[in-house]
Amino acid sequence: MLTVECYRSWDAALWQTDRERPLGAVAALVGWTAEPALVDGGPPVEIERIVSQVCAALGPVAFRLFFECDLSQSAIIVRAPRKWVLARAWERMTRRWAADIAIVTNAHDAMEMFEQDWPLQGQTVLVLDKGTRADTAVDMLSRLRDWRGHRLPSGVSLLVAPAVDGDAIMLAAKTDAELNTALSTLEGWCGRENVPFRYVTSHDGSDDRGAAG
Repeated sequence: MLTVECYRSWDAALWQTDRERPLGAVAALVGWTAEPALVDGGPPVEIERIVSQVCAALGPVAFRLFFECDLSQSAIIVRAPRKWVLARAWERMTRRWAADIAIVTNAHDAMEMFEQDWPLQGQTVLVLDKGTRADTAVDMLSRLRDWRGHRLPSGVSLLVAPAVDGDAIMLAAKTDAELNTALSTLEGWCGRENVPFRYVTSHDGSDDRGAAG
């Protein structure tokens, strides 16, 4: 049986989520357990499907596109500027290159995020507000590899990023209300998929619901 667990307090260094947490953001860590235990790392397909449904329900989903893939005709691809070959080689070695961005509106396309550098923690996903322009957010998503000194830009309701080795998922938002909306949506989709969902007690024994991240 697969169970989804939500933490509002965790060791950011251990889970390697400190780099992906924007300045001033509130956050939750979504993990999972399974019986029998999972052999392969990364999210099981049920988690990928649920998280993709959550993101698509909240708004357009923007993620880094490192490899060509088959997305539906409704997907928008924002190409990063192309530099000369030596500059591109150096950027790739230092993992600082600007990435192409895919903007999708359905869960099937959103699942591609997990195929695009997710286990290596190269992926970051932004859920955009419906009906708003998000040019600044898309540009930041293309370029930034460290969000610690940057606030989430306007037009973004949620940031989604892999924890260490892709074995958990961090959700970050500008406000408690936005994060709680995402978590309520997650709990709802877990119910639809018949996957148990629970808030895991923090290290001091209190309920994690609404606790500081």
